Amino acid sequence: MPPTSQPLPPSAAAKHATIPADERVPIKEKTAFGIGSLPSTVGLQNAENHIMNPIFVVMLGVSPTIMSICQVVYRLWDGVTDLLMGWISDNTRSRWGRRKPYILAGAISTGLWLPVLFFLDPAWSLAAIVAWMVGVRLVGFLFETIWNIPYQCLLLESTPNSTERTNMAAWKSYASKLGGLGMAWVWSLTQLPIFYNLQGEVDILNGARWVFSGLGLIILITGLAPLLVKERVRSVKTHKKGEGLSLRQNLKLTFTSRPFVTLIAFSFLLMVATYLKQGLEFFTRFNYVYQGDQKLAASIAGIGGTLAFVFGIAGIPLFQRIASRHGKIFAVKVIMAIGFFSSLSTLVFYTPAMPYLSMVPGLMLVPCTTAIWMLIPSMTGDVADHDEIRSGQRREGSFAATYSWTLKLSVSVAMLLS
Repeated sequence: MPPTSQPLPPSAAAKHATIPADERVPIKEKTAFGIGSLPSTVGLQNAENHIMNPIFVVMLGVSPTIMSICQVVYRLWDGVTDLLMGWISDNTRSRWGRRKPYILAGAISTGLWLPVLFFLDPAWSLAAIVAWMVGVRLVGFLFETIWNIPYQCLLLESTPNSTERTNMAAWKSYASKLGGLGMAWVWSLTQLPIFYNLQGEVDILNGARWVFSGLGLIILITGLAPLLVKERVRSVKTHKKGEGLSLRQNLKLTFTSRPFVTLIAFSFLLMVATYLKQGLEFFTRFNYVYQGDQKLAASIAGIGGTLAFVFGIAGIPLFQRIASRHGKIFAVKVIMAIGFFSSLSTLVFYTPAMPYLSMVPGLMLVPCTTAIWMLIPSMTGDVADHDEIRSGQRREGSFAATYSWTLKLSVSVAMLLS
């Protein structure tokens, strides 16, 4: 097992465009890794404005305040399970590796569980509906964590090359945009005539049962694709089973990494701002811009999602080039500047007189959000390289889990505030 070479700083690595042959990831594996992002894109963690608010708030009458409090509960729960999953997978030793057994189990359980949320009776009391929603989603988030944290680790383990990690993240972004395109039309799909009730009326809940059953099958299939990705980065200091760090030691070591703390602090502030905007956005657009018109809202969501797919795809090679020529940190600064102007533009484009203009701020932001979630995972890999020099261990699971927990804590804060 060859020792891992000392990594370049992110800015220098970004300019080091030549990728050694033994550090390149084959197209087949990049494709498999990219396809593997679909479960997190079409799963319940990404379903709030797409289907949760239309069904549970608009149709079933759950208070937006209750929904926000539930979001905090989900994310705190998710954060705890993420940290545990990262630690467990880091210390797993099996003939199939550290991550793949959990990817297999998580993909199957997540796909089968996905549609269960919508098999409730609208005649139940409000308390029973909320209890069902919370219970089912807590179990669902656990299944997604079992799959998602090991999947994120594969990006950090697939290659020791910083530029190639960005390329891997780009493939993930392409597939994620495809999943986002599908989710944009979910609300409209649930209102198709084939799902109408016996009285010939729109039945979004019945439509959600069928649509999410199909999405569950997609998750089950695509969630297994990352099993084809090989691990090319291993620790220079190997441990036998039982000799790894304790959870407490692991967390302490993780939070004493200054580059990592800087990265998660930036991500926390970014996510709070983004989700605070999104949390308010659904109700502002639905009640003010669309005047409560579900058909119009669903149609604009679908059209906006389709355009977002195009804008997002265009942004990936653009920011890949910027990061390669000027460094990842410069690319992030460009993204922040565009995001600032996008948010300000809502003051102009959110108007009931021209409801379709409400898509403009989001479309301005799409290439930026696509690029930021391409760059930050790649930068996390650079941090893992730095940490290996410091600690002598590869702890991808710990960094992926802690980073994921930070994002979910920021979502909880934003949802509660919104």
